[in-house]
Amino acid sequence: MSENMTAEMALLGAVLTDPSILEQVPWFRSSYFALAAHATIFDAIDRTLRERDGNMDLVLLVEELGETGKQLDAVGGPGYLVHLVDATPSVQAAPHYARIVFEHATRRHLSLLGHQMVFEAKGDIGAAVINMVNGLREVQGRLAAYQKAVEK
Repeated sequence: MSENMTAEMALLGAVLTDPSILEQVPWFRSSYFALAAHATIFDAIDRTLRERDGNMDLVLLVEELGETGKQLDAVGGPGYLVHLVDATPSVQAAPHYARIVFEHATRRHLSLLGHQMVFEAKGDIGAAVINMVNGLREVQGRLAAYQKAVEK
């Protein structure tokens, strides 16, 4: 499976250190993370920023994750959030970390499509081709949106 946990952690740590980094990667989605806990943290950061008029720090994030049930424990607790910040090599490199995470997510999606095609080819070949073409169009659309955003 294609993933880069170091880049995922560095991106989250950069955003926790400087939430304005998200303005540089408006195209990024939590679904790009390979680790579900990282997607949960990213979504909680986004919620915290929206609900608290753009304010976000570790204390507010811990509160947000604690309010939504057992999410704080599920993501590794406050200690893991601090570790993300401490393990971030460079806040300024966050757009590069986001690109790395996105590229791995795209590879995972393509791999999943390939496995799906093999499975579906055992049945209705017409439906299998249609599903594969639709899946590839989705990846192509995601890639085009990413390229358009980074060219700005």
